Amino acid sequence: MRTVVSVLAITASMLGAQITLGQAPVVTTIMTGEPAHPKLQKFDLNFQGGGPEALVAAVEKATGKPLNAIIPTQDRNVQIPPMKLTNVTVPELFEALKMASSRQEVAQNSMYQVSYGFETKGSGEDAVWYFQSHKPTLFPDVCRFFQLAPYLEDFTIEDITTAIQTGWDLLGAKPTPRLKFHPETKLLIAVGQSQRIATIDDVLVQLRNATDRHPALPRRPSTPPQAPKKDGASNN
Repeated sequence: MRTVVSVLAITASMLGAQITLGQAPVVTTIMTGEPAHPKLQKFDLNFQGGGPEALVAAVEKATGKPLNAIIPTQDRNVQIPPMKLTNVTVPELFEALKMASSRQEVAQNSMYQVSYGFETKGSGEDAVWYFQSHKPTLFPDVCRFFQLAPYLEDFTIEDITTAIQTGWDLLGAKPTPRLKFHPETKLLIAVGQSQRIATIDDVLVQLRNATDRHPALPRRPSTPPQAPKKDGASNN
Protein backbone atom coordinates (compact mmCIF):
# COMPACT_ATOMS: atom_id res chain seq x y z
CA MET A 1 0.00 0.00 0.00
CA ARG A 2 2.88 2.38 0.93
CA THR A 3 4.57 1.60 -2.39
CA VAL A 4 1.45 2.54 -4.38
CA VAL A 5 1.05 5.81 -2.43
CA SER A 6 4.71 6.65 -3.02
CA VAL A 7 4.38 6.00 -6.74
CA LEU A 8 1.29 8.21 -6.94
CA ALA A 9 3.09 10.98 -5.05
CA ILE A 10 6.12 10.81 -7.35
CA THR A 11 3.87 10.80 -10.45
CA ALA A 12 1.97 13.85 -9.17
CA SER A 13 5.22 15.67 -8.52
CA MET A 14 6.50 14.92 -12.03
CA LEU A 15 3.26 16.15 -13.63
CA GLY A 16 3.40 19.35 -11.55
CA ALA A 17 6.99 19.98 -12.61
CA GLN A 18 6.15 19.42 -16.28
CA ILE A 19 3.22 21.83 -16.14
CA THR A 20 5.38 24.45 -14.38
CA LEU A 21 8.03 24.22 -17.09
CA GLY A 22 5.39 24.48 -19.83
CA GLN A 23 5.88 20.91 -21.05
CA ALA A 24 3.05 18.57 -22.14
CA PRO A 25 2.40 16.11 -19.31
CA VAL A 26 3.32 12.49 -19.89
CA VAL A 27 0.67 10.07 -18.63
CA THR A 28 2.21 7.10 -16.85
CA THR A 29 0.27 3.82 -16.61
CA ILE A 30 0.48 2.14 -13.24
CA MET A 31 0.27 -1.68 -13.42
CA THR A 32 -2.04 -3.04 -10.75
CA GLY A 33 -1.84 -6.71 -11.79
CA GLU A 34 -5.14 -6.63 -13.75
CA PRO A 35 -4.88 -6.87 -17.58
CA ALA A 36 -6.43 -4.05 -19.57
CA HIS A 37 -9.34 -5.14 -21.79
CA PRO A 38 -9.68 -3.08 -24.96
CA LYS A 39 -13.20 -1.94 -25.67
CA LEU A 40 -14.65 -3.93 -28.57
CA GLN A 41 -16.63 -2.33 -31.35
CA LYS A 42 -20.41 -2.71 -31.26
CA PHE A 43 -22.30 -3.11 -34.53
CA ASP A 44 -25.63 -4.14 -36.07
CA LEU A 45 -25.79 -7.18 -38.34
CA ASN A 46 -28.44 -8.18 -40.87
CA PHE A 47 -27.20 -11.50 -42.31
CA GLN A 48 -29.32 -13.13 -45.03
CA GLY A 49 -27.85 -16.60 -44.53
CA GLY A 50 -25.12 -18.54 -46.33
CA GLY A 51 -21.72 -20.08 -45.73
CA PRO A 52 -19.02 -19.04 -43.23
CA GLU A 53 -17.29 -16.86 -45.83
CA ALA A 54 -20.54 -14.95 -46.41
CA LEU A 55 -20.88 -14.34 -42.66
CA VAL A 56 -17.31 -13.02 -42.42
CA ALA A 57 -18.01 -10.66 -45.33
CA ALA A 58 -21.21 -9.44 -43.62
CA VAL A 59 -19.33 -8.75 -40.37
CA GLU A 60 -16.59 -6.84 -42.22
CA LYS A 61 -19.22 -4.74 -43.98
CA ALA A 62 -21.03 -4.00 -40.70
CA THR A 63 -17.86 -3.05 -38.80
CA GLY A 64 -15.98 -1.43 -41.67
CA LYS A 65 -12.90 -3.42 -40.61
CA PRO A 66 -11.22 -6.63 -41.83
CA LEU A 67 -11.79 -9.76 -39.76
CA ASN A 68 -9.03 -12.33 -39.31
CA ALA A 69 -10.76 -15.65 -40.06
CA ILE A 70 -9.67 -19.12 -41.20
CA ILE A 71 -12.23 -21.41 -42.85
CA PRO A 72 -11.20 -25.00 -43.71
CA THR A 73 -12.06 -26.11 -47.24
CA GLN A 74 -14.29 -28.98 -46.05
CA ASP A 75 -16.45 -26.54 -44.02
CA ARG A 76 -17.06 -23.85 -46.65
CA ASN A 77 -20.45 -25.33 -47.59
CA VAL A 78 -21.86 -25.32 -44.04
CA GLN A 79 -25.10 -23.34 -44.21
CA ILE A 80 -25.62 -20.69 -41.51
CA PRO A 81 -29.23 -19.46 -41.06
CA PRO A 82 -30.22 -15.78 -41.41
CA MET A 83 -29.84 -13.59 -38.33
CA LYS A 84 -30.53 -9.98 -37.40
CA LEU A 85 -28.65 -8.64 -34.38
CA THR A 86 -28.29 -5.19 -32.84
CA ASN A 87 -25.43 -3.70 -30.82
CA VAL A 88 -23.25 -6.81 -30.60
CA THR A 89 -19.51 -7.48 -30.64
CA VAL A 90 -17.72 -10.12 -32.71
CA PRO A 91 -17.16 -12.45 -29.71
CA GLU A 92 -20.82 -12.13 -28.68
CA LEU A 93 -21.96 -12.92 -32.22
CA PHE A 94 -19.81 -16.02 -32.60
CA GLU A 95 -20.61 -17.33 -29.11
CA ALA A 96 -24.34 -17.03 -29.83
CA LEU A 97 -23.89 -18.76 -33.19
CA LYS A 98 -22.10 -21.72 -31.59
CA MET A 99 -24.81 -22.12 -28.95
CA ALA A 100 -27.65 -21.81 -31.47
CA SER A 101 -26.16 -24.48 -33.76
CA SER A 102 -25.65 -27.04 -30.99
CA ARG A 103 -28.08 -29.95 -31.25
CA GLN A 104 -28.31 -33.74 -31.06
CA GLU A 105 -28.63 -35.93 -34.15
CA VAL A 106 -29.02 -39.67 -34.69
CA ALA A 107 -26.59 -41.17 -37.19
CA GLN A 108 -25.90 -44.86 -37.78
CA ASN A 109 -27.96 -45.85 -34.74
CA SER A 110 -26.01 -43.57 -32.37
CA MET A 111 -26.68 -40.17 -30.81
CA TYR A 112 -24.21 -37.40 -31.63
CA GLN A 113 -23.77 -33.78 -30.52
CA VAL A 114 -23.23 -31.50 -33.51
CA SER A 115 -22.42 -27.78 -33.69
CA TYR A 116 -20.47 -25.26 -35.73
CA GLY A 117 -19.09 -21.77 -35.36
CA PHE A 118 -16.05 -19.54 -35.06
CA GLU A 119 -13.61 -19.93 -32.17
CA THR A 120 -10.43 -18.15 -31.13
CA LYS A 121 -7.59 -18.31 -28.63
CA GLY A 122 -6.91 -14.59 -28.89
CA SER A 123 -8.70 -11.43 -27.85
CA GLY A 124 -9.31 -7.91 -29.11
CA GLU A 125 -9.94 -6.56 -32.57
CA ASP A 126 -6.94 -8.40 -34.04
CA ALA A 127 -7.89 -11.89 -32.77
CA VAL A 128 -7.69 -14.70 -35.32
CA TRP A 129 -10.93 -16.69 -35.61
CA TYR A 130 -11.15 -20.21 -37.02
CA PHE A 131 -14.30 -22.00 -38.16
CA GLN A 132 -15.03 -25.48 -36.81
CA SER A 133 -17.84 -27.89 -37.63
CA HIS A 134 -18.36 -30.68 -35.10
CA LYS A 135 -20.25 -33.53 -36.76
CA PRO A 136 -20.26 -37.36 -36.52
CA THR A 137 -17.87 -39.42 -38.61
CA LEU A 138 -19.97 -41.73 -40.77
CA PHE A 139 -18.52 -45.11 -41.61
CA PRO A 140 -18.67 -46.21 -45.26
CA ASP A 141 -20.92 -49.06 -46.38
CA VAL A 142 -19.44 -52.55 -46.62
CA CYS A 143 -20.44 -55.51 -48.80
CA ARG A 144 -20.62 -59.00 -47.27
CA PHE A 145 -21.57 -62.41 -48.61
CA PHE A 146 -23.35 -65.18 -46.66
CA GLN A 147 -23.54 -68.77 -47.91
CA LEU A 148 -27.09 -69.96 -47.22
CA ALA A 149 -26.94 -73.42 -48.80
CA PRO A 150 -26.75 -75.24 -45.40
CA TYR A 151 -29.75 -73.29 -44.11
CA LEU A 152 -31.96 -73.69 -47.18
CA GLU A 153 -32.33 -77.39 -46.43
CA ASP A 154 -34.49 -76.42 -43.48
CA PHE A 155 -35.73 -72.88 -44.20
CA THR A 156 -36.76 -70.83 -47.20
CA ILE A 157 -34.97 -67.66 -48.24
CA GLU A 158 -38.08 -65.72 -47.19
CA ASP A 159 -37.86 -67.23 -43.68
CA ILE A 160 -34.26 -66.05 -43.31
CA THR A 161 -34.62 -62.57 -44.77
CA THR A 162 -37.84 -61.92 -42.82
CA ALA A 163 -36.07 -62.75 -39.55
CA ILE A 164 -33.24 -60.37 -40.47
CA GLN A 165 -35.62 -57.56 -41.45
CA THR A 166 -37.60 -58.02 -38.23
CA GLY A 167 -34.44 -57.47 -36.20
CA TRP A 168 -33.67 -54.24 -38.06
CA ASP A 169 -37.25 -53.04 -37.63
CA LEU A 170 -37.12 -53.58 -33.87
CA LEU A 171 -33.83 -51.70 -33.67
CA GLY A 172 -35.28 -48.83 -35.66
CA ALA A 173 -32.29 -49.02 -38.01
CA LYS A 174 -32.58 -46.37 -40.74
CA PRO A 175 -31.61 -46.86 -43.46
CA THR A 176 -31.52 -50.65 -43.45
CA PRO A 177 -28.89 -52.56 -45.46
CA ARG A 178 -29.81 -53.78 -48.94
CA LEU A 179 -30.21 -57.53 -49.44
CA LYS A 180 -30.04 -59.56 -52.63
CA PHE A 181 -30.14 -63.36 -52.98
CA HIS A 182 -28.15 -65.06 -55.77
CA PRO A 183 -29.95 -68.36 -56.48
CA GLU A 184 -27.18 -69.93 -58.56
CA THR A 185 -24.60 -69.75 -55.76
CA LYS A 186 -27.03 -69.63 -52.80
CA LEU A 187 -25.29 -66.44 -51.65
CA LEU A 188 -27.05 -63.69 -49.70
CA ILE A 189 -25.38 -60.36 -50.54
CA ALA A 190 -25.73 -57.49 -48.04
CA VAL A 191 -24.59 -53.87 -48.44
CA GLY A 192 -24.79 -51.40 -45.56
CA GLN A 193 -23.27 -50.34 -42.26
CA SER A 194 -21.04 -52.99 -40.70
CA GLN A 195 -22.75 -52.97 -37.29
CA ARG A 196 -26.17 -53.50 -38.89
CA ILE A 197 -25.01 -56.30 -41.17
CA ALA A 198 -23.79 -58.07 -38.02
CA THR A 199 -27.48 -58.83 -37.39
CA ILE A 200 -27.29 -61.37 -40.24
CA ASP A 201 -24.53 -63.24 -38.41
CA ASP A 202 -26.68 -63.39 -35.27
CA VAL A 203 -29.68 -64.76 -37.20
CA LEU A 204 -27.64 -67.47 -38.92
CA VAL A 205 -26.04 -68.53 -35.63
CA GLN A 206 -29.47 -68.99 -34.06
CA LEU A 207 -30.75 -70.95 -37.07
CA ARG A 208 -27.71 -73.21 -36.91
CA ASN A 209 -28.22 -73.78 -33.17
CA ALA A 210 -31.89 -74.59 -33.74
CA THR A 211 -31.21 -77.29 -36.35
CA ASP A 212 -28.32 -78.77 -34.32
CA ARG A 213 -30.41 -79.10 -31.15
CA HIS A 214 -33.62 -80.14 -32.86
CA PRO A 215 -32.89 -82.48 -35.77
CA ALA A 216 -36.63 -82.98 -36.29
CA LEU A 217 -37.08 -79.27 -36.96
CA PRO A 218 -36.77 -79.39 -40.78
CA ARG A 219 -39.94 -78.11 -42.36
CA ARG A 220 -39.34 -79.69 -45.74
CA PRO A 221 -40.14 -83.44 -45.66
CA SER A 222 -37.36 -85.61 -47.06
CA THR A 223 -39.89 -87.88 -48.83
CA PRO A 224 -43.25 -86.92 -50.31
CA PRO A 225 -46.21 -87.76 -48.08
CA GLN A 226 -48.11 -90.99 -48.88
CA ALA A 227 -51.74 -90.91 -49.91
CA PRO A 228 -54.15 -92.09 -47.20
CA LYS A 229 -54.97 -95.83 -47.38
CA LYS A 230 -58.35 -96.88 -48.53
CA ASP A 231 -60.38 -99.42 -46.59
CA GLY A 232 -58.94 -102.88 -47.16
CA ALA A 233 -56.09 -101.52 -49.27
CA SER A 234 -52.45 -102.12 -48.55
CA ASN A 235 -49.45 -99.90 -49.10
CA ASN A 236 -47.49 -102.85 -50.51
